[in-house]
Formats: sequence, C-alpha cells, structure tokens
Amino acid sequence: MRNLMLLARMLANRHNLEVEVNPKADNASTTRKKLTLPGIWVDAVLPTGYPQITELLEGVIDHLAAGHARHTDFDAYDACMAHAGPLKSSILGIFEDLRVERLAAEVYPGIARNLARTVELLVPMGFFGQIRDIGHARPAQGLVEAMLCVGRATLLRGQDAPLRDLARAYEVWIRAQCPTLWLHMMDIIRRAWSASSTGEVVTLVDEAMQLLGDLATGDTIARDATPSSCPDSSSGGADDTDCKRDGQGGPASAIRGEEDAAAATEAPGEAATQSPSDVAVTTQEQRFALSVLVQQDVRQADMGDMVGEALGGAVSALPADTRMATKAAGTRKLPLPPTWIATAGRIRGRLGRDFEALLESRKDANRHVGFVGRRLQSNRIHRLVVLDGRVFRRRRVEDEINACVSLLIDVSGSMGVKSPAGFVPLEAAGGTLVALAELLELHEIPFAAAVFNARVCTIKQFGESWKRVSHCAQSIPVLGGTTALAPALQSVLTGIADRDEARRLVVVVLDGRTPDMEQVAALYSDAQEMGIEIATVLIAKTGDRYVAPYAEMLRKFGRQPSLTDSMDTLAKTIIDEVRSLI
Repeated sequence: MRNLMLLARMLANRHNLEVEVNPKADNASTTRKKLTLPGIWVDAVLPTGYPQITELLEGVIDHLAAGHARHTDFDAYDACMAHAGPLKSSILGIFEDLRVERLAAEVYPGIARNLARTVELLVPMGFFGQIRDIGHARPAQGLVEAMLCVGRATLLRGQDAPLRDLARAYEVWIRAQCPTLWLHMMDIIRRAWSASSTGEVVTLVDEAMQLLGDLATGDTIARDATPSSCPDSSSGGADDTDCKRDGQGGPASAIRGEEDAAAATEAPGEAATQSPSDVAVTTQEQRFALSVLVQQDVRQADMGDMVGEALGGAVSALPADTRMATKAAGTRKLPLPPTWIATAGRIRGRLGRDFEALLESRKDANRHVGFVGRRLQSNRIHRLVVLDGRVFRRRRVEDEINACVSLLIDVSGSMGVKSPAGFVPLEAAGGTLVALAELLELHEIPFAAAVFNARVCTIKQFGESWKRVSHCAQSIPVLGGTTALAPALQSVLTGIADRDEARRLVVVVLDGRTPDMEQVAALYSDAQEMGIEIATVLIAKTGDRYVAPYAEMLRKFGRQPSLTDSMDTLAKTIIDEVRSLI
C-alpha cells in the first residue's frame, strides 16, 4: 500500500517544489515554486494491486515539476492562453509539452522512461484517440490528435512504441485530407520541439494558426515551397516528414514512408495521398482548413490535463475504505490541562540528558578562524604577520544535534479511562507531550507537536515557540471522541518530510485503539522509505486486544511494540523505543 499524499511529497521534493493540496481543484498545476494537487488525488491510501495509479501520479508530477516548473515561461504561456480559443490552446499545449519534455529528459534521463510509461497507460484509455474513430471526428479534432500522436511518436524518446499504430493511421489520414498543410505543420512541430523558450513556442503557434488561415483562403503562395528545415528533400517523397535539423539529435521517426504505404490500405479514412511538393492547393484542402478554423471545439491536448483526468478517474474508483478523509477542525478548543503540566514535571526528570544524547549525530562543519566570506576579520589580521595557519579555513567533524522531532499524542475518549490502579493514560500522554516539548525547546531542537482524536490538531509547528503556544488560551481540541491515527500520522509525516536534518523522528503515544491499521501500516512503510523514524509507545498491557494488530504490523518492519501501563515506566519506555531505532 502507498499513501498518495506522501508519494506526491516525495516526488515534488525531488524537484524542490512546495506541495499544496486544493480540495476544490480538478487537476494539478504548477508554478516555479509550488505544485498544487487536487484533494481527491491524495486523500487515499493506495491498496496493493494498483500500480498504475502510482505510475500516473509519478508521470504527471514529472511532467509538471521537471518539465513546466523548470522550463515554461508562465507569463508568456498565460498571456497566450488568455486570448486563445480551444484550437489554439490545444496547439500551444502540444508544442510546449514537446519542448519541456525534451528538456526534462536532458536533465533527468529517467524522465523519458517515466513519461513513455505514462503514455503507454493513457493510450488504451483513449486519450490519444482511437484508430476506429479516425476520419469520423470533426476536422479540428482529427488535426489536433494527429499533431499530438505523430509529434510525440516522432520526437520524444520511448513514446514511438506505444503510439506507433495510432501515429501511422493518423498520418495516412491527414496526408489524404491535407498534404500541403501537414508538410508545413510538421516543420513547425519540429521547430517547437527544439525551441529555446516559451515565447518562441507562442510565435510558432501563431504561425500554425496563420498557416491554417492562409490555406483556408487560398493564400498559400509563400508557403508552397518545401519548408526550410528540409532543404534536401525531394519532391513528392513521403519520407519528407522524417527530416530533421542538423544537430537536433532527436529520435528517428517511427513513421516511415514505406510503412505508410502499407498502412494506407487498412487505415480508416483512406485516400490517395498527394505529393507535398505539389504547388496547387485543392479545394478539398481549403475546405478542410476552413472546417478546422470554424469548428474549434476540440478536446484539450495538454499532457498534464490528460494524465490528471485519468488519475482523477482512477482514484475516484478506489474502494471507499481507502479514503483518509480528515474531519474539519472544530472551533471549540481548550487550554493545556493543569494535570498535563503537573505530570510533565515527573516525566521530565526521567527523560533528562538521555533523550538529547539519542538525537546527537555527527555533522561536518566548516570552521572559519580568520575569514568571514572573502574578507579577513579585522581583530585577527595581526596573525598574518607570523603566518598563523588559523587565518585559513579548516574543516573538522563535530558532535552536534542535527535532528528534528514531531510529537503526536492520542487524546481520544479511550485514553481517559482510569485503570484500577488509578493510572490515566490521557494524563500520562499529555504530560509526556509537555515534558518532551520543554526539553526539545531547552536544547533548541526543532520540533512540532500535535494531538489527535477524530481529527488532528497542531499545537506547535516547526519554527514556533513552545512557550508562546503553550500559554495560548486555546491550544488543544476538546478531549474525547474516536481514534483516527492514519490521517493524523499522514499530517505529521507531511510536515516533517521536507526537513533537512540528518535525523527526523516522530514520537507517537497512544493506547492502540485505532481501526485503520492497513492505512497506518502504509504510512509506516512510506516513512521508512523517506528515512523518517517512528517511535511508537502504546499505553497498554501485553494482553490487551488492541496490542495484537500493532504487534503484527510492526513485525513486518522487524520491530516489536513498546508497552507501558505505569507513569513510572513511561519515560524509560520512550527512551528505550527511541534507542532501538538508532
């Protein structure tokens, strides 16, 4: 199982992008710094047996983050889209996608493989059209799909195989309908693929639209010659579509003239192809171009939109029990209970230096003795006279605390039940939260703190002061209610995943009475993959029925549950659990 929110976070971190979840969004979008994802994509834990959803998510994030976020000029792109009709918008999407995916694959070679797999998944879903429908759709839709399929199959590495049959059929059809238009349009597509900027792509989109307009009105005198990108092409050769600029280094076309001749006998909408070098433009071509311009209601051909639509449908079809819907935070909150603060004093003394020692890690540190940047410190210039070596930069290894911690405490109704011995788990857990927070603040260790029942409530975020938030009149939600560990743990892991510290630790204290163990197990697995350690302490006895599911889950990670049912042993249990992880 995989948690889609954490998977999205890991993929976005690969490209140094912040992730924002928008519950109202229908599709993903990106800027240079932020990746926005629809809430429906990431509120589920993916069961075993759904690898295609993971691959689609990886594909759309690679396309947006490695492609558009790095290489698209959003000002130029948005300015064009603001005044473009459906046809022009689709052509812009096709052209810019070709360019950014080429550039992304140059930076990250694995991107080409990921996107080729994404296309392979989209083809059976009909996002690139169907062979049986070629020639039956409106001309504008047919032209857009031909540009999409042939352009990708010809120019993007790895995408020729899944698109080969469609691309052949589309090219046979479009050559029969409008050979002059297609010859010049393929030249423009290649120039868009090799373009150096989004602004250049926008200019090429305008050129494509002008080409359609000229052909529709018969004003084609300036365009009748063979395009300059194919200076050596021979008249009438079907292989003219395979020519490339020198130095482009693009993949060889999967669409050869000889193969087209064979495919023409089988493809829908077959017609005798015209030589692209013919000067005369037929009435049929003029009618085709005019129809394209008049009937512009085409489906958008942007790769991100297509993958997003497929992913949204796939996630929506998941079983209802995979959803991790978190209830909205309530408006009624309480201050920290006095019993927590009193209990914290007892626990803090037992934690002491032991907890700090467990978080220490070795860290390389640059020590500057005489220099600050490139300038000498004025109070140490005298050392230059004797050539004191301390004016130079030296590297040494120091023992420092290079860790961050997230505290997550259960405050559900079951935690408030007093044992026959007078032990109240809620008071022990709350006291633990306060004690750990004070120690972490004392040693200047970055930490966050949250409590949960049916919903999660963040008391302190990274960067905030515990002293300030702990004195707030309203710090925690009303105690009681059910236990929902999965959404709370997802929230905590999402917050700590972006941290740069060498050690990232989550301390969870609960009584184990949570019903969503499959989702919890998926989150533990994702945390392990991200290098985040989870120290879990159950306030329970060995024979309690809620312990067995945890024991079974932790056993998959080679661990045993840490149990305590006494205030006197809680601090030691936490220390032992953390020590076992290090």
